[in-house]
Amino acid sequence: MLRSIMKTKGMLILYRKIILVCCFAGLIMISFGIGNYVLTHNHKNIDASNKKTPLLLNSGFLEGNEAEATLILWIENTELPTLILGNMPTENWKWNYKELEMKNGKVARMLTGQDILNKEEEIKLFAWYTNMVPLIEKAGGKIYLDERTPEAIDISAYLSQTNADPMQWMLIDNMISSAAYQKNIETTVMAGQDQVNIQILSRGKGSDGRSVLAIPVLLKEF
Repeated sequence: MLRSIMKTKGMLILYRKIILVCCFAGLIMISFGIGNYVLTHNHKNIDASNKKTPLLLNSGFLEGNEAEATLILWIENTELPTLILGNMPTENWKWNYKELEMKNGKVARMLTGQDILNKEEEIKLFAWYTNMVPLIEKAGGKIYLDERTPEAIDISAYLSQTNADPMQWMLIDNMISSAAYQKNIETTVMAGQDQVNIQILSRGKGSDGRSVLAIPVLLKEF
C-alpha cells in the first residue's frame, strides 16, 4: 500500500515536471516567434520606407552619407504661399527670392535654396517636398528638387528598388540617364508622350563618378 502511494506521488511529481518543461518550451517558442515577427515586420517597414522615399542617400546603393540638395520654386502672376516662407525644409535652409518680368507682362516669382543633407535630413526634405507639391501646384506653380552626390549609382537597380517605371533611356559617352514614373510622387510632367516625375543621371564609376536625381525633371546642368 505504501509503495503504491509513493509510486502515485512520484508519478504526480513527474507529470508536473513534464508540464513545466512543456510550458517553458512553449514560452521559448512563442518568444522566438514574436521576435522573428518583429524583426521581419521591421525589415519590411524599412524596405517600404525606402520605396516611399526615392532619394539617393537612403537608397542603399551609395557609400556616402551626404548629398547636395537644391529646391527651385517657380510661380507666375501670383504671390507665394506664405506657408512656404515660414516652413523651412531643413534647419539651415535659406531661400533666395527673385522676381522676373516676362515678355507677356506677367511677373514670375522664383525661390531657390540649397543645403548639404545627411540621411535623416534627406527624409525630412522629401516629406516637406511631398507636402508642399499640392499647395504650390494649386497656386499655379511648380517646385523642382535636385539631389547630387559625388558617386555613381546603378540606375537600373535604383529604379527597381523604388518601384519606378523607366519611360526613357539615354546613353552619352560615360553618362547614362533615365526618365521614369514613380507612383508615390504626386507631381508629373510630360516628356514627349511620356508622363514622368523622376530623372536620374549618373556618370563614371563608384567614388570617381557623380549622380543626380531630379524631381520631376532636371533644370540645372549636370
